[in-house]
Amino acid sequence: MVKDAVWCDLNNDHLPDLILAGEWMPVTILIQQTDHKFMNATALWKLTSTRGWWNTLTAGDFDEDGDQDLIAGNEGLNTRLRATTDKPVGMYLGDFDSNGSSDHIIVYYNGNKSYPFTSRDQLVKQIPSLKKKFLHYTDYRDVKLEDIITPQQQGNSALMEAELMSSVLLRNEGGHFTVHALPDEAQWSPIKSVLADDVDGDGHMDLLLGGNMTATQPDLGPADAGFGLMLQGDGQGNFLPVAAERSGLIVSGEVRSIQRVKTSDGKKIYLISRNNDSLLGFRPAAK
Repeated sequence: MVKDAVWCDLNNDHLPDLILAGEWMPVTILIQQTDHKFMNATALWKLTSTRGWWNTLTAGDFDEDGDQDLIAGNEGLNTRLRATTDKPVGMYLGDFDSNGSSDHIIVYYNGNKSYPFTSRDQLVKQIPSLKKKFLHYTDYRDVKLEDIITPQQQGNSALMEAELMSSVLLRNEGGHFTVHALPDEAQWSPIKSVLADDVDGDGHMDLLLGGNMTATQPDLGPADAGFGLMLQGDGQGNFLPVAAERSGLIVSGEVRSIQRVKTSDGKKIYLISRNNDSLLGFRPAAK
């Protein structure tokens, strides 16, 4: 499911290209041709192995080499779920109890083996017919996917996978991207909004990040460790976290958008909107 999209000229041909990001999909590159049709160039730009739980995209020339790079906000690394290309997080979709509605089962790797992520209680709520099979919690210990659904059901189901959970900088190397994880502080919670701007006035692009998610399944728990974050850019594609006591950026709640506005006296204010909460204003400290 697409969660965000940006237009920017990736290949400097003066035609805007379309970049898409969303859940269970790679950051997807659609290059506009001279006939205004779009070519899926995700493989050409070396992003096929970026399937994630993407939330947001922001474009900018963060290494100041004349082309457009991308910042992609993801789920982060502060969860029980870890994913790599060899050991992805997966989700099987199918009508496993034959009641006419679709069920889902998330699987993940623990060591070298893949296990269902869903707890026994959540599973039997979703598929009540399994309650007799897993009557006791001990019956559910070390359970594998084939213990829950048959090989035929597995074959008839749709499988979606994610192999990258980090929020990242995608550096444009002139025809392809390289993937660079943002600092650890940016991985503490899901990133839902990113604003790129020269916040500190040093001539280089910085980042303001926000996110969090509390409406989650009990097996995952709330992902609300973020309190807003400023990343200071050096103009070479590197970002350093700025402590909250120095940046002044402390935001609780579920951040969903960060926007820049100018006041009548020409000063910048960053407006931060949150789910079911008040609008906040942040003004960077004068240098």
